[in-house]
Amino acid sequence: MKVAVIGLGSMGKRRIRLLKGIRKDIQIYGIDMNIKRAEEAQREFGLDGIDVDLKQITEQNQIEAVLVCSSPLTHSDYILKALEREINTFSEINLTDEKYDEIIKRSSASKRVAFLSSTFLYRNEIKWIKEHTKPENTFYRYHIGQYLPDWHPWESYKDFFVKDQRTNGCREIMAIEFPWILDVFGEVFSVKVIKSKKTKLELDYPDVYHILFEHLSGALGNITIDLVSRKPERALQIISEDKQVEWGGTPETLYEYDIENKEMRKVTLYKYIVREKGYAANIIENAYEEELRTFLSSVEQKKDLGLYNYEKDKCILNLIDRIEA
Repeated sequence: MKVAVIGLGSMGKRRIRLLKGIRKDIQIYGIDMNIKRAEEAQREFGLDGIDVDLKQITEQNQIEAVLVCSSPLTHSDYILKALEREINTFSEINLTDEKYDEIIKRSSASKRVAFLSSTFLYRNEIKWIKEHTKPENTFYRYHIGQYLPDWHPWESYKDFFVKDQRTNGCREIMAIEFPWILDVFGEVFSVKVIKSKKTKLELDYPDVYHILFEHLSGALGNITIDLVSRKPERALQIISEDKQVEWGGTPETLYEYDIENKEMRKVTLYKYIVREKGYAANIIENAYEEELRTFLSSVEQKKDLGLYNYEKDKCILNLIDRIEA
């Protein structure tokens, strides 16, 4: 299989590294507007070719799939260009629903896969939480936060997409977390929001959100999202009359309360855990790998086997728009 990866920053490099581990016979081509970054990726991963333009790569090689890992505002154009060339696409989260209707229509007409990432849906902890949660009798508290300059310590927060209000850091967290939250607890019908700015960072958007969700299932949610926490935080509590679950965001921190013995019991779900140096402990590679395997299977079977899609994401992005309004 020949695959082109567009955008050779941290996420593009992660996808390349995982692809090489999944399939030894895969041929990978890199595309990046920054030719120096493309050359660096070629040296690091031994890419089969690089270019600054999708057209050149696809015309010179029989590319079967394109992974769009560039800045979110560039995604829709790349996806459509690939689908027009009858090439399957995998996209990282987009943060806007620009040209979604066109993407859905083009994918359906071409019979090519338009696969949309939502990595947390592939995490074992989330699958376990969904299986063991009865949302109608449940409320939850969830805090996700990390100081924005620490997201990409190798570059200024002013130099990547989170500086832009349209693709801001809080919006990205919401776009990562809300798909699994709604998958577990159900559709949201009522939203209440308090937001503010608590840092001196040069941002033209709030860096703290307190969000209250009422779900159609009966579940109640209290979510805090911030770009302030110097210690990376992901802390979840799910509480009901007959169940209590706590999760600190890592495979080692999932606990269930044993009512009979009145103690928290650790839940172990992984045979092995893969982490990449330089990332927070709650970022593991396992789910990224499973998501890519699902995409490759989708390409081979000529149907989308993913857990997420553009129709679902359009609803999530509309919810985020309501929160940011």
